[in-house]
Amino acid sequence: MTTPSNTSGLERLIADLKTPAVRVHLARGIANLAAGDWPALLRWGAAQGYELTYDELLDAFKRSPRLEGMLAATHGLGGWEPASLRAAAGNAG
Repeated sequence: MTTPSNTSGLERLIADLKTPAVRVHLARGIANLAAGDWPALLRWGAAQGYELTYDELLDAFKRSPRLEGMLAATHGLGGWEPASLRAAAGNAG
C-alpha cells in the first residue's frame, strides 16, 4: 500500500481499498479467512502491513453500519457481526 504511515492501520486499509488492484488482492486474502475469525483478521492485517486493533474495528462498526454487510458479502455468509467482534475483543483482553 500507498497511504502515509502516520494514519491508523484501519484508515490506511480503507484508503488502499480505493485502488482496484489492491482491493482485489486484499479481498482474496480476507475471503480465505473463516467468517468471524477476528484474531485471524488482525494477524492477516499485520502481515499485510496494517496494524489493526479490536477498538478500531469496533469503532468502525459504530461509524459505518455498512461494514458488516461488506464483510458478509465477501464470504456470502454472516459471521462478521459486531457481536462476534465484541466477544473476540473480550477474549483477547
